[in-house]
Amino acid sequence: MYVISKNGLVFEYPVQNNLFRQSTRLRTQVLKELWSEPNQKGVLNYEDWLIAQYGRTLYEQFYKLYTLKYWRTVPSNMGIGWLKGRLLKHR
Repeated sequence: MYVISKNGLVFEYPVQNNLFRQSTRLRTQVLKELWSEPNQKGVLNYEDWLIAQYGRTLYEQFYKLYTLKYWRTVPSNMGIGWLKGRLLKHR
């Protein structure tokens, strides 16, 4: 279980299974984005893929920070060829 904090927020991994720990406002926004129709067109890099899969809010609040910390690079600089079998695909 991985925990990361930003502005007092604590996320446990897998993030989607632990949204109940977040505020109602944040949880509602994330769920709204998760349930919306994904935009899979124009997915050119890891940042695009994360936003298409999990929505902009979860990307900004967790995945972007995690990627910067773990991979030490911005997600837009990463390709997507390495993803198969490594991350849960939401959509």
